[in-house]
Amino acid sequence: MKSFLTALSLELIIIAGSCFSLAHLEKVSDNLVEVNKKITAALENDDYTAADESIAVLYDYIEQYEPFFAAIGNHAEIDNIEMNLAELKAYSAGRLKYDALAKSQSLDFLFGHLPKNSRIKIENIL
Repeated sequence: MKSFLTALSLELIIIAGSCFSLAHLEKVSDNLVEVNKKITAALENDDYTAADESIAVLYDYIEQYEPFFAAIGNHAEIDNIEMNLAELKAYSAGRLKYDALAKSQSLDFLFGHLPKNSRIKIENIL
């Protein structure tokens, strides 16, 4: 009976930890999407200074949460985000509006995709 209670307690701890980490991942993902929307708006208005500032904020935000992403997510997906962000920064610095907007849209997809892989779904289990 003692081992059953121990196993049940561990299961509850794991479930609670999973729920907490998923909620945190969704919050971080939403924040990344919001910063990326600011970048997109700045690029559409040809305000490259504001876009560059928001890109720097995005870099800092991703760097701050990189250990969390690495623990939770797919490492290839995180690498893909960093690669797209580097390209976005270069396109914005070169004032290549449409290339920068394309990378911003790619990042928008990737940021929205982060929590989708962590949710419990049949397609994620199979």
